[in-house]
Amino acid sequence: MPNPDISPILAQIGGDDYLKTLKARLTELADQTDDPAYASRLREVANGTRPLRTLAMDPAWNKQFKAAMSVTPVVPELDPDQRAAFGRRVEELRQHSRVPTNPEEAGSFVREVLQRAERTRQINRQDELAGWDHIPDEPSSNATGS
Repeated sequence: MPNPDISPILAQIGGDDYLKTLKARLTELADQTDDPAYASRLREVANGTRPLRTLAMDPAWNKQFKAAMSVTPVVPELDPDQRAAFGRRVEELRQHSRVPTNPEEAGSFVREVLQRAERTRQINRQDELAGWDHIPDEPSSNATGS
């Protein structure tokens, strides 16, 4: 079964566990909501037929998480062992992060970012025009993606 459609860099940094956890959480949220249109959108994101970033414009998503997003998180103090473990994890991510190494590769990355942004814009515009309470009969034709 496909994973959520997220940026390749986020997928690389987060790894398979992140994708599995994200997919499970989106599916759980879809199962918990009483809004069938929102549940449908969440499942589309979980299955990769709708980009994750479309949720940024989703009124139901924003309503559900607005309070959580407005709270300033309190970062707990780390003891020396926790700080060392955190430092090792940051270094591990730094070692595995891939940065474009030449102009062609960087250009390819930029084109992909622009394509994903355009696809997200189109999907959100369709949702705005159809109404956020619309449930599509079939997966979006945009699901074939870039």
